Amino acid sequence: RIYHLHFSTLPFSDLFFIRAYPNKTFESFIDGCHTFFEHIGGLTKNIRIDNLSPCVSKVLKGSRRVYTAAFQRSIDYYGFGVLPCTPGKGSDKGDVERDIRTFSRRLLNLIKVTGRVFRDDADLNEWLMSFCLKYRSDKTKALFAEEETKLSPLPPREDAVLCHVDTLRVNPYGMLRIDRLRASYSVPDIAIGERCRVVVSAAAVKIYRSSKGSELLCTHPRKPEGEHSVLIEHVVFSLLRKPAAMLRWRHKALLFPLPAFRRYYQFLKTRDDIAAEREFLRAVNLIQYVALSEIAAAMDLVNDAQSESPFDELKKLLLT
Repeated sequence: RIYHLHFSTLPFSDLFFIRAYPNKTFESFIDGCHTFFEHIGGLTKNIRIDNLSPCVSKVLKGSRRVYTAAFQRSIDYYGFGVLPCTPGKGSDKGDVERDIRTFSRRLLNLIKVTGRVFRDDADLNEWLMSFCLKYRSDKTKALFAEEETKLSPLPPREDAVLCHVDTLRVNPYGMLRIDRLRASYSVPDIAIGERCRVVVSAAAVKIYRSSKGSELLCTHPRKPEGEHSVLIEHVVFSLLRKPAAMLRWRHKALLFPLPAFRRYYQFLKTRDDIAAEREFLRAVNLIQYVALSEIAAAMDLVNDAQSESPFDELKKLLLT
């Protein structure tokens, strides 16, 4: 997977900070800024940024810029000054450009040499934090102690500033179309037809049920723009009502997240070709109670035993 690195640096002390994000978006940029401020314990008077499109909609003469609405909200909320770089003039942000060249190369070499594999986003960012601390010299620490006295209090995290927030209605198929992401995200059937509050952050899409006092319905990992997200547990009830529709469903591959699921489905087909879809969906529905990996392990055991009552055996293995 490709991850984008957010570099921040304090030019006086040379203290630097790196954070990784799966998408190159405004939410990733501003979350990286806020996380950096949390890391150093306060807010700087100014920030210097490149003319990146999520923040700058138009470059005018000199240092004048037309900022995007989202970035303008951030400026108003945090109260920092913005020092935009001159296009084509790398010396304006030489400190951070140097850090990007130096440390991105070191990071890639270290990962390659050690064979490091990351479990998830949190694991990657914890590792990046330890990397940053490793290269913090005594001189940097002493100079930062001087900078620290100049920092202002940091406002708390605010969804309206760090995220894209919208209110949308769930369509009859249990999907929310988020035009900004050019994609649809699934919700449980109970919310069909309702208006929901959608909070799109750097790494996640959280959907709240407005009619129930902003009850959290579900959380999706944020997908790349144009890529839909459908969770099995949201659609399996609907498919159970019409199991034959499984064969025509456009997201059918979602029902086979691990090889064991396909092996189990083939086993059911050999036993009863007509009832296979319904029996398979009943097994998938066990995701409401246990993890996918546990279901897969139990499916393999049932397959190996050539059980006469596959679903009953699955339930016995997983729920007792």
